[in-house]
Amino acid sequence: MKIADSILSTGKLTGIDIGIIDSGVGGLSVAQELKILEPNLRLGYIADTALFPYGDKSVEMLIPRMRYFVSLFGEIGTRVVVIACNTASSASLSDLRVHFNDSVRIVGMEPPLKPAAQYSSNGSVAVIATSGTVSGDSLADLKERFASDVAARFIAAPGLADCVERGQMTDTEIDTLIGPIVQEIIEHDVDSVALGCSHYSFLMRRISNKFPANVKFFDAARPVARRAMQLFDEIPKNDIRALNQRNPVNVFLTGSETSFKETVSKLEESGCVLPDVKVKLEKLVVPNA
Repeated sequence: MKIADSILSTGKLTGIDIGIIDSGVGGLSVAQELKILEPNLRLGYIADTALFPYGDKSVEMLIPRMRYFVSLFGEIGTRVVVIACNTASSASLSDLRVHFNDSVRIVGMEPPLKPAAQYSSNGSVAVIATSGTVSGDSLADLKERFASDVAARFIAAPGLADCVERGQMTDTEIDTLIGPIVQEIIEHDVDSVALGCSHYSFLMRRISNKFPANVKFFDAARPVARRAMQLFDEIPKNDIRALNQRNPVNVFLTGSETSFKETVSKLEESGCVLPDVKVKLEKLVVPNA
């Protein structure tokens, strides 16, 4: 499908500076950080809610899906795209960079294990992530590259991303999901934790006070946004964006508009800070899905 036939060309979009792809609301944490860096950025966001969560999806399923979404952005001139999901990044990043070469610069997301290891006082760190990220080869490779001299534990957190995606972040539910993780952190004297899922960014404030006071948390949303902005600034610009436009994030969905909007509202009600979003009304249909 060419972009002219897809919903990314509707709504009189004049352009998208940076595209973001995730299975749900998690990548809005990256969008928020990008808006802090440059409020006038024109952001496009594909929320593949029809396939949420990515955490348990195969490489064979994710690679063609990521290729398709990146191609949609590329065909309207977007030169920087963020894969705002650790599992999807692990599955598809190498393929995407070869497939698109430099026509689209791809920014992946990985658990911030490197800073967690650097700032650990006792050399005992942990990564909290989805089952897909914990079981993938990329996390082991990340440890070998950046944390080989520390004791690093990879802890799966089943249900935590789902909790955020539903917007149901009651203390009771969070305690149930976090309790076993807190216990493991205490048992192994972990003092530095890397959050390995973009959805967890919205939980960081809520969960950090449930851990021992000496435990430091590291989230990937801000460094990923900085990297995307760095790549965007390197690209020659053919247009001049009007100052003080404060554009909302244009969101394209593969699933329910109602559910997505309800989740955003619930997250805001619970105290999470999200960018302004504008949901496009037509559903984005993925070929052969």
